[in-house]
Amino acid sequence: MKFNAMKKIILIALLGVFLNTHSGFAQRPDAERTERIEALKISFITDQLKLTPEEAKAFWPIFNQFEAEQKSLRDNFKGKPGNAKKDVSQLTEEEAEEMINNEVTFLQKELEILKKYITAFKSVLPTQKVAILLTLENRFKRMIFDQIKKGDGPPPPH
Repeated sequence: MKFNAMKKIILIALLGVFLNTHSGFAQRPDAERTERIEALKISFITDQLKLTPEEAKAFWPIFNQFEAEQKSLRDNFKGKPGNAKKDVSQLTEEEAEEMINNEVTFLQKELEILKKYITAFKSVLPTQKVAILLTLENRFKRMIFDQIKKGDGPPPPH
């Protein structure tokens, strides 16, 4: 009983940190929706990994850095020539070559980030939990898509 109460307190504290809403400023509905999805993701990961309070305290800063590096990589990749949402069959040979090279470079960098953070995660979590973590992003996305298909989500802004 004491452990569950502590887990709830930590989860609430983590949600408070991650959902700090810059009081006094109105937010766009998209920003609110993104925050709600992020809160669901935090809860989903915490629940699926069954993080202890000590694990959560060490895990979340590392996970946030991991996601920030992934986002930075995606943002940098989006601006590269050949990555536009263009009909691939309409690319010139040069554009196709550039697109292929950019994709390979992106995947290599993505793998480097993953390898770096797997080591970091294993320093604070048992290996089995790290293995579970590697499956959670896709499972979470599937859950959100299923909710959308059912007409249940994603969570609407207030």
